[in-house]
Amino acid sequence: MKKFFLKFFLLLPLSVIIIGTNYYTDPANLFSNSKIENKISKLIIAHKNFSGIDSFDERIMQKNIINSFEESPKIISLGSSRIMQIESNLFSDNTFFNHFVSGASLEDFIAIMGMYFDKGIKPEIVIIGLDPWLLNKNNGQTRWISLKEEYNNGLLRLGGKAKFTFNFPGWNKWSQLISLAYFQESFTYLIKRKKKMLETTDKPNETSSVIRFDGSRGLSKIERERTSEEVSKMANEYASEEPVYSLGDFNELDQELKTNFNLFILFLVGQNVKPIFVLAPYHPKAYKKIIKKYAVVAEAEAFYKKYAFDNGIDLVGSYNPDISNTDCSLFYDGMHLKVDFYRTILPDLILKNLKK
Repeated sequence: MKKFFLKFFLLLPLSVIIIGTNYYTDPANLFSNSKIENKISKLIIAHKNFSGIDSFDERIMQKNIINSFEESPKIISLGSSRIMQIESNLFSDNTFFNHFVSGASLEDFIAIMGMYFDKGIKPEIVIIGLDPWLLNKNNGQTRWISLKEEYNNGLLRLGGKAKFTFNFPGWNKWSQLISLAYFQESFTYLIKRKKKMLETTDKPNETSSVIRFDGSRGLSKIERERTSEEVSKMANEYASEEPVYSLGDFNELDQELKTNFNLFILFLVGQNVKPIFVLAPYHPKAYKKIIKKYAVVAEAEAFYKKYAFDNGIDLVGSYNPDISNTDCSLFYDGMHLKVDFYRTILPDLILKNLKK
């Protein structure tokens, strides 16, 4: 018992630092009374772009936006930040909305589509960015808990079993006070002394990144102007992380996640919603390191490709940049692509699949 209390008091100062930094810096505005997600949602609903805020609860924003829809866009996309460059001008005059959320997991997909069906509306086409970690039960992604009720309701609709989550009011928000991942983000903001200032903009080439009215994200000036050498260095550093983002303890494809994925896709097809799969490649230097450390990433790709073939679903791309013919110039870091990549693979495919 004495050893326990000794350890407790030794750890207390570190705990205080983490909690204090997370609360004071608060890069995602979790503890702000400004209700930033409501402000952002209203701007997007009013067809305005915004900049100045890089981090907020993207799930709540998606919820607000879908609740505002009187009818569904013809085309939507689901996925992580790896598909956030897909924008409406790729699809001619057809309506489009990008529902990307950072670190997207299968739970996010089910929750977001569930909100559409709750409203009695649905898109014609859903572009789905399939990251390998969607099938990793140890991916560490918990941000979907902001939509836990929508997820559980959605999974029940699919015929799955609801997932237990903490039901304490605001648990997901307050748990971030002791989150080491949130501390890392908070510390970075603190060092950079980054100001959080929401601004509307009509400029296509802002100095900071821009969230557009169609949900997509425009690159910042720094991201657009990175040299190939800088991007290659970033790719090496990204793939050298232990673990690589969301691939920790990824030793096998999780059976429960595969089952829920199947239920999700079959439900979409049953509702006459056309899914299209996209496998966003990794930067060539990053992919070589990733595949050596996580051979299961190739298994995930093989699973998605076989599933698409067996169910008559269009699939484009590959995690392997050689297979997808993606050179270094199409990346702005180790895992994110410029819009040029999507411009080459999506417009014709989408137009072919739209109802006449």
